[in-house]
Amino acid sequence: MTRDERFFYNNAGYSWGQGETAMQGRERRAKALAAAEKHAREHDWAFEWNIDELGCSGCDCKSTDCPCSTGEPHETLYCVLWTTGERNEIIASLGGICKLTDKYKRVVEAELASEALHNERLLSIVCAE
Repeated sequence: MTRDERFFYNNAGYSWGQGETAMQGRERRAKALAAAEKHAREHDWAFEWNIDELGCSGCDCKSTDCPCSTGEPHETLYCVLWTTGERNEIIASLGGICKLTDKYKRVVEAELASEALHNERLLSIVCAE
């Protein structure tokens, strides 16, 4: 695995399919996120982070240290992924992001790039039919 793939292996969520082990699913997802991140970088896609005025939707972890669980005011963000150049349009977004760290930020950006690539591929298939 590359350094980038290893990062996502250690920091991103994953799932696995029938006939696949958890480790295989984790590795598959790490490679996909690293590829999506690279694609976004190579195509100069832009990530824009801002305060999410809708705030946190909460969680049910019931931890007294978790502002999402206790309802304490805290920073909540959203991220928008833009294409650049002639198209310059939003291609993915996510809101309600709490407890942002540098690692979590990188994972969110790669997840958005992965979603945008998936949607782009689906659109090209539909348009080709």
